[in-house]
Amino acid sequence: DFDIGTDASPSRLRRLFRNSRVIGRRFKIVHVWFPGGKVIEVATFRASSVEQDDEDEPDVLARDNTFGTPAEDAFRRDITINGLFYDVASNSVIDFVNGMADLKAGVIRSIGDPFRRFREDPVRIIRAIRHAARSDFQIEEETWRAIEELHDGIRLCSPSRVIEEFLRDLRGGAAARAFPMLCEVGVLDGFSPTFAELVREGSGGPGESVKKELLTVLNVIDERIGAGEATSDAVILASLFFPLAKHVAGTESDGAHPAPHGWERVISQPIKAVAREFGITRRMTEGYAELLGNIWRVFLPNDRSFRRLANRQMIGDYLILLEILERAGERFVLNWRECPLVPAPSRRSGRRRPRSRRRGAPKGPPAE
Repeated sequence: DFDIGTDASPSRLRRLFRNSRVIGRRFKIVHVWFPGGKVIEVATFRASSVEQDDEDEPDVLARDNTFGTPAEDAFRRDITINGLFYDVASNSVIDFVNGMADLKAGVIRSIGDPFRRFREDPVRIIRAIRHAARSDFQIEEETWRAIEELHDGIRLCSPSRVIEEFLRDLRGGAAARAFPMLCEVGVLDGFSPTFAELVREGSGGPGESVKKELLTVLNVIDERIGAGEATSDAVILASLFFPLAKHVAGTESDGAHPAPHGWERVISQPIKAVAREFGITRRMTEGYAELLGNIWRVFLPNDRSFRRLANRQMIGDYLILLEILERAGERFVLNWRECPLVPAPSRRSGRRRPRSRRRGAPKGPPAE
């Protein structure tokens, strides 16, 4: 995963590449567009200006766009293994932050003071946990203490940034390792109290198996991603929220097609609440909410709603979701492969219209 860095300012990059545009307010970066929808993101090396107290918040935007040298830029980054530079001219790695040593030792360590780093941008907490989970590295003690103390700062971040980082966790192939760490340190409470509360409720009482089911589903998603199997964000979120939705609905499925009464109505409110807290877009919310709300109809092929589903492009996502739940051990999906997933075409009443013949075609039976 490479980031492109340069000493050219965003305005100069814009002049050099006419097929580009400057985006961002806090961090000005340049997107260079190429045929086929390929986009190269280019960032200018940055430097921190004079050290400021946390009360100087109005100056944050100006400080973040103070340009500098590669070394200054490296010391502004989050963790040491993420601060390595590759010089394309000399074909060599440039290490300003002792990242190679931590890479060899399997350690996740903040660059500089971790408390200052995570106050500057609390989203770095999610990134540190993701790198630890994906690489199976240990988080250094001081860095972990800063994460435990400052995790609540996630509430101050833009919801769109938080959900993008969370989706990267889910798409990264190590969600089953990252999720318990997010729960343990309290990061999950920071950006979705409803989701965190549902997980906590699943730790005891009638829903004691919810957290276990959740981790099982995440393991299946990790396996799919590791095998290179395409999985949309809507399917990932629907898979993630299914054990919670089942717990909210009080469903204990023991048949082939349980279709619990009022399923869609019961799960609607918590699903929408989680979507608001996560900052999930309305379009994405509609996608995974529809998957969750109609999952039972696959077992009711005579239902009119299912007939509409079977003829829509989204039916592919339903089948992938069913496969994930099957592999996760959900009992109600054990015989989903035997269901008539594509309903037979309806018979039309009335006289059948004869097929027209092509001009010049022989009227007798075809020659053998």
